[in-house]
Amino acid sequence: MRRTNRKGVLIAIVLLLITTVYGVFQARILIEGPALNVITPSPGETVTSQLIEVSGETKNVTHVYINGRSVLLDTKGTFNEKLVTPEGYGVVLVEVRNRFGHTLEEQIEFYGKPENITL
Repeated sequence: MRRTNRKGVLIAIVLLLITTVYGVFQARILIEGPALNVITPSPGETVTSQLIEVSGETKNVTHVYINGRSVLLDTKGTFNEKLVTPEGYGVVLVEVRNRFGHTLEEQIEFYGKPENITL
């Protein structure tokens, strides 16, 4: 008669299950992809200040670009950048990229009517 090692088989199954669950948990970042929420400016907003604040929140992101220029992220995944407000129609393009090269972009259109600076 052949004797099977049930304890060893059970340990192998548990380890395989743990490894699979951990792999799926770590793959969620790749599956979800990058996320972007631009807070300011609002689409269609009229900006009257000399500087326009572009801010937002990200998730699963390593790089943020505003109009093609790289900006810094804080440890919570938020960014905040000030740009000169153009006169008339303006567009801000915010692009995010994760470590796997996946990108997401949002284009915000606004109207600039900056107040004149008096010296």
